[in-house]
Amino acid sequence: MRRKSYADPPVLTKEERLDLQQRLRSRDLSRRNLIRASIVLMLAGGAFPFEIGAALNVSAEYVRRWRRVFVRERIAGLFKERRVHPPRKYPADVQSRILLIAGEPPPQGARRWTATLIAKQLIGVDRQYVMKVIRRFGIHLRPRGHDIDRT
Repeated sequence: MRRKSYADPPVLTKEERLDLQQRLRSRDLSRRNLIRASIVLMLAGGAFPFEIGAALNVSAEYVRRWRRVFVRERIAGLFKERRVHPPRKYPADVQSRILLIAGEPPPQGARRWTATLIAKQLIGVDRQYVMKVIRRFGIHLRPRGHDIDRT
Protein backbone atom coordinates (compact mmCIF):
# COMPACT_ATOMS: atom_id res chain seq x y z
CA MET A 1 0.00 0.00 0.00
CA ARG A 2 1.34 3.41 -0.99
CA ARG A 3 1.92 5.97 1.74
CA LYS A 4 -0.36 9.05 1.60
CA SER A 5 1.57 12.16 0.62
CA TYR A 6 0.73 15.77 1.36
CA ALA A 7 1.29 16.37 -2.35
CA ASP A 8 -1.66 14.16 -3.29
CA PRO A 9 -4.91 16.00 -3.96
CA PRO A 10 -7.11 15.90 -0.84
CA VAL A 11 -10.04 13.52 -1.02
CA LEU A 12 -13.24 15.22 0.06
CA THR A 13 -16.28 13.49 1.47
CA LYS A 14 -19.65 14.51 0.05
CA GLU A 15 -20.40 16.42 3.25
CA GLU A 16 -17.08 18.28 3.13
CA ARG A 17 -17.57 19.22 -0.52
CA LEU A 18 -21.11 20.48 0.16
CA ASP A 19 -19.96 22.39 3.23
CA LEU A 20 -17.14 24.14 1.32
CA GLN A 21 -19.43 24.97 -1.61
CA GLN A 22 -22.04 26.42 0.76
CA ARG A 23 -19.39 28.49 2.47
CA LEU A 24 -18.27 29.86 -0.90
CA ARG A 25 -21.83 30.97 -1.63
CA SER A 26 -22.18 32.60 1.79
CA ARG A 27 -21.87 36.37 1.97
CA ASP A 28 -20.51 36.20 5.52
CA LEU A 29 -17.25 34.47 4.62
CA SER A 30 -14.10 36.60 4.98
CA ARG A 31 -11.78 36.90 1.99
CA ARG A 32 -9.16 34.82 3.79
CA ASN A 33 -11.59 31.98 4.41
CA LEU A 34 -12.97 32.26 0.88
CA ILE A 35 -9.48 31.70 -0.51
CA ARG A 36 -8.87 28.72 1.80
CA ALA A 37 -12.12 27.05 0.78
CA SER A 38 -11.38 27.71 -2.89
CA ILE A 39 -7.89 26.24 -2.52
CA VAL A 40 -9.19 22.96 -1.11
CA LEU A 41 -11.94 22.63 -3.73
CA MET A 42 -9.52 23.39 -6.57
CA LEU A 43 -6.95 20.93 -5.21
CA ALA A 44 -9.62 18.25 -4.92
CA GLY A 45 -10.49 18.99 -8.54
CA GLY A 46 -6.94 18.15 -9.60
CA ALA A 47 -5.42 21.62 -10.03
CA PHE A 48 -1.77 22.18 -9.18
CA PRO A 49 -0.62 24.63 -6.49
CA PHE A 50 1.01 27.03 -8.95
CA GLU A 51 -2.19 27.13 -11.04
CA ILE A 52 -4.31 27.80 -7.98
CA GLY A 53 -1.87 30.42 -6.76
CA ALA A 54 -2.04 32.25 -10.07
CA ALA A 55 -5.84 32.07 -10.18
CA LEU A 56 -6.30 33.29 -6.58
CA ASN A 57 -3.33 35.68 -6.53
CA VAL A 58 -1.51 33.83 -3.73
CA SER A 59 1.78 31.95 -3.69
CA ALA A 60 2.05 28.24 -4.43
CA GLU A 61 3.58 27.82 -0.97
CA TYR A 62 0.44 29.34 0.57
CA VAL A 63 -1.63 26.76 -1.34
CA ARG A 64 0.62 23.93 -0.12
CA ARG A 65 0.39 25.16 3.48
CA TRP A 66 -3.41 25.07 3.45
CA ARG A 67 -3.40 21.68 1.76
CA ARG A 68 -1.29 20.37 4.68
CA VAL A 69 -3.61 21.98 7.22
CA PHE A 70 -6.65 20.47 5.53
CA VAL A 71 -5.13 16.99 5.36
CA ARG A 72 -4.26 17.15 9.08
CA GLU A 73 -7.28 18.94 10.52
CA ARG A 74 -9.94 18.80 7.78
CA ILE A 75 -12.49 21.66 7.51
CA ALA A 76 -12.18 22.72 11.14
CA GLY A 77 -8.50 23.50 10.55
CA LEU A 78 -9.27 25.80 7.62
CA PHE A 79 -11.54 28.11 9.55
CA LYS A 80 -10.12 28.25 13.05
CA GLU A 81 -8.58 31.53 14.11
CA ARG A 82 -4.82 31.10 14.41
CA ARG A 83 -3.41 34.47 15.35
CA VAL A 84 -2.76 34.98 19.01
CA HIS A 85 -0.98 38.21 19.81
CA PRO A 86 0.99 38.40 23.05
CA PRO A 87 -0.08 41.10 25.47
CA ARG A 88 1.67 44.44 25.15
CA LYS A 89 4.79 44.69 27.25
CA TYR A 90 4.57 48.46 27.62
CA PRO A 91 1.53 50.74 27.93
CA ALA A 92 0.59 52.83 24.89
CA ASP A 93 1.80 56.09 26.48
CA VAL A 94 5.42 54.86 26.63
CA GLN A 95 5.79 55.34 22.87
CA SER A 96 4.70 58.98 23.08
CA ARG A 97 7.05 59.54 26.04
CA ILE A 98 9.97 58.15 24.00
CA LEU A 99 9.18 60.55 21.15
CA LEU A 100 8.84 63.45 23.58
CA ILE A 101 12.23 62.75 25.18
CA ALA A 102 13.93 62.33 21.76
CA GLY A 103 12.70 65.82 20.82
CA GLU A 104 14.24 67.48 23.89
CA PRO A 105 17.89 68.54 24.23
CA PRO A 106 20.18 65.74 25.48
CA PRO A 107 21.05 65.58 29.20
CA GLN A 108 23.98 67.47 30.72
CA GLY A 109 27.28 66.00 29.56
CA ALA A 110 25.85 64.17 26.51
CA ARG A 111 26.26 65.45 22.94
CA ARG A 112 23.21 63.58 21.67
CA TRP A 113 20.49 61.17 22.70
CA THR A 114 21.10 57.44 22.46
CA ALA A 115 18.59 54.65 22.89
CA THR A 116 20.29 53.71 26.16
CA LEU A 117 19.99 57.27 27.52
CA ILE A 118 16.30 57.43 26.58
CA ALA A 119 15.68 54.02 28.17
CA LYS A 120 17.34 55.21 31.39
CA GLN A 121 14.96 58.19 31.45
CA LEU A 122 12.04 55.76 31.28
CA ILE A 123 12.71 53.36 34.12
CA GLY A 124 11.91 49.76 33.17
CA VAL A 125 11.85 50.30 29.39
CA ASP A 126 14.18 48.16 27.31
CA ARG A 127 16.73 49.81 24.97
CA GLN A 128 15.59 47.57 22.10
CA TYR A 129 12.02 48.83 22.44
CA VAL A 130 13.29 52.42 22.33
CA MET A 131 15.18 51.63 19.12
CA LYS A 132 12.09 49.99 17.62
CA VAL A 133 10.00 53.11 18.27
CA ILE A 134 12.71 55.43 16.96
CA ARG A 135 13.07 53.41 13.74
CA ARG A 136 9.30 53.20 13.26
CA PHE A 137 9.05 57.00 13.26
CA GLY A 138 12.22 57.57 11.21
CA ILE A 139 14.02 59.53 13.92
CA HIS A 140 17.81 59.83 13.62
CA LEU A 141 19.44 60.23 17.02
CA ARG A 142 22.83 60.82 15.45
CA PRO A 143 22.71 63.96 13.27
CA ARG A 144 24.21 63.17 9.89
CA GLY A 145 27.68 64.53 9.35
CA HIS A 146 27.98 66.01 12.86
CA ASP A 147 30.04 63.24 14.41
CA ILE A 148 32.94 63.67 11.99
CA ASP A 149 35.90 65.50 13.48
CA ARG A 150 36.98 68.00 10.81
CA THR A 151 40.07 69.47 12.44
